[in-house]
Formats: sequence, structure tokens, C-alpha cells
Amino acid sequence: EHEYSISRSLIRIQYPSTLTPLNAPTLEGVAAALETGPGSASFTMPEIEPDTGVSVTSTFPSGSLVNQPPVWQLEQEQSQSATNAALPFGLVAAALTTILGLLGVAGIVQSFRRPKPYAADVEATPLVTTPPGSTAPALVARLIKSGTPFLGTLFDLGQRGVLRIEEGAKKWGSRTFEVVRQPVEAGLAPHEQAFMQALFRKSKHERVALTEIASLAYSQPYTQALDAEIMSAGWLDAPRIQQRNRFLVLTWLGFGIGLAIFLVGLLLSGSSLETRIVGVTLVGGGIGLGLTGFIGAIMVIGISTLTPEGEQQARAESV
Repeated sequence: EHEYSISRSLIRIQYPSTLTPLNAPTLEGVAAALETGPGSASFTMPEIEPDTGVSVTSTFPSGSLVNQPPVWQLEQEQSQSATNAALPFGLVAAALTTILGLLGVAGIVQSFRRPKPYAADVEATPLVTTPPGSTAPALVARLIKSGTPFLGTLFDLGQRGVLRIEEGAKKWGSRTFEVVRQPVEAGLAPHEQAFMQALFRKSKHERVALTEIASLAYSQPYTQALDAEIMSAGWLDAPRIQQRNRFLVLTWLGFGIGLAIFLVGLLLSGSSLETRIVGVTLVGGGIGLGLTGFIGAIMVIGISTLTPEGEQQARAESV
């Protein structure tokens, strides 16, 4: 790329005089006169227009210019050879770390298991048309690990006349709905009070758009109120929660340490065989430890923190 013209130029190729090209050099881009001599060839070029490229090609017998691979190719082959020699160490380190780590995680998860109650076979299950108990819908949803307990609270309060859903003004041709606060708020449970506070905390007219209800799924006071009620009912096991959280921290710590070891291994993977073995071994160990920590975190998160009574209640409510 050049915004100017080049009035005159010369390209000269020089090579050993004992060497003969396979064919005459060629020039692409402009027309030019070729002059050849022992060990040289040159092109004298007239004016070159702006942004006009010129390419010269000269072909020599294979191996006539160099008699051994270039340095970069030798270094690449040496590096690949060292990697192939060190790879078994990395694979063994990754396999051992993963197997031992997962065995440890499995032992931890197994320590949380409780014997399952015996379930007698039944010939027919009657159709259930009424709720199994008087437990608040949001508490039931929290017990059975549903992600939408706020909807249970919304519909329950609507049934009891605490809230009303009304159609609002159309927007962009679509129907909208609003949740309207009613003057009936006697006998609200703590989680229902937290629900009302979170829902109407920014409302000036005691009404909010129905689409804003979803924000309650991420309301910490509402979730904490639900857990407090479940705890007071004897359905949550506080020591079990603390123990699970400790193991969860350990699994994520293992993931972080594995990642650090992996990065250190990459930095130590030098060109020499010894450093490559150390580096690849650390890389394998870091991958195994990180994978163990990640899988362990998923398994520990799945551990139930309910008491036996809470698990029994969850089974009853999910019928």
C-alpha cells in the first residue's frame, strides 16, 4: 500500500554462482526488463502506480539453498518430542488426582445420606383434588426446591383478597396486568409480609406491573423469611447446612487450587525434557483437581439440608 507512484526501481536477486535456478525468475504486477548473470538476476522497473504491488518468484532445486531444517523447525520438533515423552506423566497425574478426588467427594456425599423409608406398593393411587395440608404454597415450593415460590404467595394472597390482579392500559398493542394492593393484610405470615414489602417498596399508588413479580425470585429478605419459617417448623437441619457449606467451600477451594496448579504447569513447560515433564505433570494434576472440585461442588449442592421430618413433609406435599 502506497499512496504515491514510484518512478523507477530495481530488484536484484543474488545467489551462489554455482547454483542454477530451475527456471528464469518472474515478475508480476508491472512489466520490466530481466537481466541475468552468474549468481544474480535483476529487474529494472518503470513507474509503479499508487497501491500497485510487485511480486518476484525464483525457484531453485530442493535442498540447494539449505542442507538442514531451519532452527525454528528443529526447535518445534524437539518441543514436540519432549511433550510426547512427558504426556504419560500428565495423564497419570490427571487420572490419579481425579479418581482419588472423586472418591473423597463420594465419601463426603455418602456421609450425608439417610436410609430411605420403605414405600409399600399400591395397586392404585387415588386422584388428589385437595391440597395435602395447610402449609403455605411458598413453603411447599421451597421444600420441594421449586424455583417459583413467589408465585405461590401471589396466588394465595390473591385468593385471600389481599391482592387483586387487574388489567392495565395497553402498551404497544399488548395487554398489561397490574397487581393491586387491597386494605386486607391481617394475619400475614412473615414471608408474606416480606413479599408485600419487596413488591411495593417502590410503588406510590399501591400497584405494580405483574411482570415485576419475577424480581421476587431474587429477593433475599423474602427467601430468608421462607427459610426462617421452614427452620422454625423443624424442617431445616442447621448443623447439616453448616457442614454442607464447609464442604462446598472446600470443593471450590480445590477448583481454585487446581486452576493455579494448571497455570503454574503451563509456565514451567520449558523446552528441556525435565522441565517439560514437571510442567505437564502439574498441568495434569491441576486439571484433575479442578475437575474434581467442580464436580464435587455440583454434588455437594445437591445434598438435602432438610431434617427427616422436613423430607417427610416434602414427600407428602409433592404428592
